[in-house]
Amino acid sequence: MVVQGVLGRGSESLGLLSEELMAQYRLYRKRQARGLVRILPVEAVRPLYRMARNNVELDGSDPLEVLVQYCERILPLPPFEVWVADRSGYQAEHLRDMAEAAEVPTAESPATLEVRSFSYEGALWVANLRAFRDRLTWRGFIAFESEHSTEVYQTALVFSESEPADVQERFLGLEMSALGAFLRSTLP
Repeated sequence: MVVQGVLGRGSESLGLLSEELMAQYRLYRKRQARGLVRILPVEAVRPLYRMARNNVELDGSDPLEVLVQYCERILPLPPFEVWVADRSGYQAEHLRDMAEAAEVPTAESPATLEVRSFSYEGALWVANLRAFRDRLTWRGFIAFESEHSTEVYQTALVFSESEPADVQERFLGLEMSALGAFLRSTLP
């Protein structure tokens, strides 16, 4: 299932797989909970942890992870649909939040930052900007999909910037002919 209109400005056709979007939402919730733990006064940690341990719904043996899970449940975080709408309206802030997080997308599990559709040789294609942080640099590639094929064709790493928003901006700056050229370079 594709969630339309999730990512923001300038794209002609936007969407992310709902599974990936839900995974990003879960990471957002965890970042917020960890943020609460970081700002707690030292004397508040033990009582909160005792409350977390008494919560039978939590699992895990790592005390910090149990505390984070508990904080995630007690924080008044937005439901998924509200978060999706907020992400659409304030994409730059969400990218900044992702970039500053301890858990960022990796080469093994890159995040889709933007989606664009375009026509190539009479067929509709979707270009997915996938990116991850490699030490201090954000790297990205384009993964192409078509409704006429089950194959996903992807470029080599073609973007290298200091921030995910910069990778996204370069991708959005590509003309349709450049997207076609990148696609052509990936086809067998």
